[in-house]
This record gives sequence, C-alpha cells and structure tokens, in this order.
Amino acid sequence: MTERQLENAFLAVIHEMAEDMDTILAEYQSIILELTDTTAMDKQLGTLSLQARGINARIQELISQNTWVVQDQDVFAREYQALEAQYNDVEREMQNLKDEQQARNGRRSALKRSLKAWGNAQKRALAFDDDLFTALVDQVTVFADGRIAFTFMDGTKR
Repeated sequence: MTERQLENAFLAVIHEMAEDMDTILAEYQSIILELTDTTAMDKQLGTLSLQARGINARIQELISQNTWVVQDQDVFAREYQALEAQYNDVEREMQNLKDEQQARNGRRSALKRSLKAWGNAQKRALAFDDDLFTALVDQVTVFADGRIAFTFMDGTKR
C-alpha cells in the first residue's frame, strides 16, 4: 500500500460522504444536542443545592441550640454526625453531577470540532490535505486484499 493509494482512498471516501453531507451535518447537530444536554442535571443540581442549604441550616440550628440549651452531648454528636453525613452525601452527588456536566461539555466541544472538520472537508477535499486527514481519521485498516477501511474520530467507519 503506497501513500498515494491511501490518499486516493481517503479522498474517495470523503467525496462519497460529501454527497450526503448536508443531511449528515444536520443529523450530527441534533445528536450532539441530545447527547450533551445537561438541562435535567441543572434542575437536579438546583434541587440538591436547596437540600444542602436546608441541611446546613439544620446543622447551624443544632449547633446554636447546643450553645444555649443544656443537652446530652452524645445525642448532640449523633444528630450532628447524621446531618453531616447527609450533607456530605448531597455534596458528593452534586460533585458527581458537575463532573458529568463537565464531561458532556467536553464531548460537545469535541463533537463540534469534528463536525466543523467534516463541514470543511467538502471545501478542502479536492486534493489530499494532511490536516484534514489528521482531524478526521482515527484509524486506518489495510486488509490483505488491498481494501482500506477508515475509522473516523466520531466513530464512523467506511
């Protein structure tokens, strides 16, 4: 397999895909939005934030009460630890959601870059372009019978 054969195979695949590019780009836009939507997470974070504030207020109230009212310190400690555990659970859940949001936002950026590269492919694919190849292709498989298969950054195989 020569470099020239590989370049020609890449251009043939790009030209073949370019015929359906408008449809592909529109589909990708909707898929990106669906896969990276964080609306439900935002709502859940708001709910968890309210829960955390409520638990924190109860902790503050418990501490204040302990300051002014004589009470069994073992009971106070158990109540405080239970509230602290609840608060920590809510905070952990909030952090997990924030991490997932960040991951989805990162995926959104990567997918949009890939989408932009595909859009540019139509314009630049008249001749082989190293930058375009690098931006789009994740893996090339050359079979014993001479066939070439491309795996693109978005997971598409041709």
